[in-house]
Amino acid sequence: HDMTRAGGVTVLRGFPEGNSEAFKKRLAAIWSSRGAAGSLGIDPRLFRAFNIEAAPSFVMLSTEFSPCDGFDCTSEVPPHDRIAGNISVGEVLETFVAGKGPGAELARLHLRQLSREERP
Repeated sequence: HDMTRAGGVTVLRGFPEGNSEAFKKRLAAIWSSRGAAGSLGIDPRLFRAFNIEAAPSFVMLSTEFSPCDGFDCTSEVPPHDRIAGNISVGEVLETFVAGKGPGAELARLHLRQLSREERP
């Protein structure tokens, strides 16, 4: 839920076990609102473009990006920050901001949004 509150999108490579029905049931148990489910995408092209091998991985881009559509194509990715591991969304954003890399300014905006959402 932190990813949604921060204004980010969770992207999966595909359906776990290739079973869309089981996946929908799992999502229904986790997310009670349609807004949260709207921040979920399935796009294996992003995993290929950014060479994502570990989950969870977090990527913060410096500009807009659209991956190529083919199965064998490779996309030129824009400057970005990336981190992987068992770390909270807030910690990821703080790390990107502190690192002052290509995604730092956007990370700062998302961190502010997350902080606003966490306040009562």
